[in-house]
Amino acid sequence: MSVLRDALAVARLESGLLARFPRFRLSLAGIVLIPALYALIYLESVWDPASRTGALPAVIVNLDQGARFHGTQVHLGEELSRTL
Repeated sequence: MSVLRDALAVARLESGLLARFPRFRLSLAGIVLIPALYALIYLESVWDPASRTGALPAVIVNLDQGARFHGTQVHLGEELSRTL
């Protein structure tokens, strides 16, 4: 229980410091918000990105004119467009 009482005493002292020096509020906000912003960006990037691929806009432009490979005319762009 002594640890909790000491923590509350420190919190009271710190709140008095913030009331006395308003500039510390800005630095405290930066200390809290900047790491939270980094954590949010990181977690959004790794939080199951495969579940959101349907929301990604995609366009297929087929300007393929084909190519001759071993005597056979191949149109990969047309085949890809048909498949998708």
